[in-house]
Amino acid sequence: MSYIDKLAGAAERAEAALDQCLDLTKPLDWPAFTELTSAVENAIGLPHQQARLPFRLSQASPIGSSPAPDVPLHCLIWDAASAAEPLQPDLICAGGIAGSARRFDFLAADLCHHRRIIAFDWAGRGLSGWLPELDDYNLDSHCEQLACVIEKLAAPPVDVLGSSLGGAAALKLAVRRPDLIRWIVLNDTGAEIPKARRQRRARAVGRHYVFHNPNDLFRRLGAAEKNSGPVGDAVLLHNAHHPTHWSAAEQGRIYRHDPRALLAYRNEAQQDLELWPEWQRLCQPVMILRGDLSDALSIATLDRMANSRAFHLAHVPGSGHTPALSDTGQIDAIDHWLRSEKPAADQIRLAVGTTSVRRLFTRPLALEQKTQD
Repeated sequence: MSYIDKLAGAAERAEAALDQCLDLTKPLDWPAFTELTSAVENAIGLPHQQARLPFRLSQASPIGSSPAPDVPLHCLIWDAASAAEPLQPDLICAGGIAGSARRFDFLAADLCHHRRIIAFDWAGRGLSGWLPELDDYNLDSHCEQLACVIEKLAAPPVDVLGSSLGGAAALKLAVRRPDLIRWIVLNDTGAEIPKARRQRRARAVGRHYVFHNPNDLFRRLGAAEKNSGPVGDAVLLHNAHHPTHWSAAEQGRIYRHDPRALLAYRNEAQQDLELWPEWQRLCQPVMILRGDLSDALSIATLDRMANSRAFHLAHVPGSGHTPALSDTGQIDAIDHWLRSEKPAADQIRLAVGTTSVRRLFTRPLALEQKTQD
């Protein structure tokens, strides 16, 4: 067994693997980029299965006289690897508006020894198909996608971990279909997200980026991940690789997004996201992770949420929206809560994780000044 194999956490293994093969004295082109991402991925460990799940909206926008087509949802499945202890309920991971299912690789690799974990790309993102019409991209359709994954791939009731948009969809679905969801983990999302924050996010994800060389990607993501907490180059490299792909027409890497999905989000961002009726009707236990630097989930919102019901709150130091869920402290806190016989409803502050020195995803001063302006 190698030194890397002996390391406990997936992120720690990934950082060690990157250290072994990164040579900054040589030019970093796209073939070298691919070699680095492969080394990181091998250290994390691949999902055990991939599935293309057919999905059809119940209220799809009509296209002429033809029925709405099936849209494949790309799903990743980590089957429980050990029978040494009773298996926990399945855990479904749902990402943000521009997220990738592969962002949950670190958490899944660390937890799949005692539970089955499923992550998926939203329609219009990643390797999933695109919905027929722009208006089909809305919170209700995301709830339907989440329900589809649970009903067709899992054994309900399941636990759901939702980051940002994924958390909003989990809240709505838990009220509509309480039979599907047991417990909920909300990653930096709650009953309200202000429109100012949503509009900033819409402007960022709504642009068409072409990364002509790896350094373009590193500079852009280095700036975007300024408040990502204890996240090193290997995690950022992995999280930048999977939501993008090579475009021969553009001669660079571009995001794997349906532009209409992000346009629909820009339209929705003209208003606050408010889920207060759902929050008040919710019956499932809830854990919330909040980045201390978050501009999406305010303390005022948390206080108002606490007036309706108790929940377990974990403060994540040094992180904004949303915590990356690669640090072992964050993963252990989620695992401990989900495995409890009785869900805790109090507050904890997670320890500051060990941050690897960033050599690739640095934040140039010029970008920092531009962002502040």
